[in-house]
Amino acid sequence: MKFTSEWGFTKMIKRELIENISKKAPAICEKNVNDGVNCILEFISNGLEKSRRIEVRGFGVFTKKSYLRGSSRNPDTGETFLNKKTTNLKFKAGKLLRNRVDKHS
Repeated sequence: MKFTSEWGFTKMIKRELIENISKKAPAICEKNVNDGVNCILEFISNGLEKSRRIEVRGFGVFTKKSYLRGSSRNPDTGETFLNKKTTNLKFKAGKLLRNRVDKHS
């Protein structure tokens, strides 16, 4: 089942990704494709947890950046305190992926 976002993009869920890979490579059973996709996603997640930069040549780079959100002040007491640490995850598409997406836009 495909869902369309408010901008007209079609979304693909993990199950559909696994099904499409299984159709593209019929020699590999769907269970092995599922295990492979889960392994790749787990590897990326573990790397980001350890603040590693995950680079897949031609596809893109996953990075994690942590920073303090700054300070705030309680207007009633005038007390200043630091906000909690925030983490942002970023993905930057690689050149080959950008060119391929631009070509089909």
